[in-house]
Amino acid sequence: MVDLKVVQNESEYGKSQAGLLTEYSRHFKQNINELSNYHREMHQIIAETTMSNYFYPYNAAPWQKDYHGSIDYLDNDGNHVTIEHVRKYVSTSQRKQRTTWLMDYAFNCMITRAQDLQVGICTPWSSVITPILYSTYKAMALQHPKHLISYRDLVTPVSEGGQGVVGQAKTKTVRNKWSEQVFRVKLSANLFSEDNPYAPVREIFSTDMPEFAGELDNQRRFFYTRVNGRAAFCHKAIMWTAHELAFDRLHGRDHWLDKIRWWEEELGHDRSVIDFIYNHHTKNDEQSNKWVLGQSLTSEG
Repeated sequence: MVDLKVVQNESEYGKSQAGLLTEYSRHFKQNINELSNYHREMHQIIAETTMSNYFYPYNAAPWQKDYHGSIDYLDNDGNHVTIEHVRKYVSTSQRKQRTTWLMDYAFNCMITRAQDLQVGICTPWSSVITPILYSTYKAMALQHPKHLISYRDLVTPVSEGGQGVVGQAKTKTVRNKWSEQVFRVKLSANLFSEDNPYAPVREIFSTDMPEFAGELDNQRRFFYTRVNGRAAFCHKAIMWTAHELAFDRLHGRDHWLDKIRWWEEELGHDRSVIDFIYNHHTKNDEQSNKWVLGQSLTSEG
């Protein structure tokens, strides 16, 4: 393990970021036994390999222009590290490629959850948390907080360009919308506060951001996903995409080699978790996808 060089210049924002990641790491270490054996081993492989190469700017908010040009960072355990340490594991171009990939994946989560909501698979909260996540990555990519989602965006009907969280539910069993009173209660309960310091979502007002100085419409209430929420999403995106690549290899799809090259070279990811998934699903037992497919093909024949 490389010795970490602790940076001396502290800030309240940086300290809060470090605290969020420290708590996130502690939480998973304490609760990892809640996962299945397969999930637990995969989670640990990702944490020890690919996620160990993920770093978060210490002082920069996601939408700030120096987010990808910071000189000091935090790792996934909340340790404060220098840019020299980060460069040993991931390049600036790879970090930017990851932002694009994560933004795309967040958009996919947003629209699939919106579809799930219409048939009662999930609650209206999914139409809150996923747009907040997507807009956070969009603001990160475009380097301006105007791309964050606002309260107005969330409550505006879909027909008028909003998320349509507020309104009349479709039926008693498919509650795809909340009343605005219920929405406000749910939102407040899931936002950062003194009583909920580790909440993954925080509100920020345009009046408090210099990017909106001088604008006429300067009373907007925005939301963004905090660093602990983004770390959890990174882990999820790695897990999901690693399965896609492992299954491409399992089924002999032609694009497998191109995609693994993208995974390793463009994103700077380790392939250990892909090999673990592939090996698991090529075993000759009922836990293996290859075994299941073989039985299915045999029964149809």
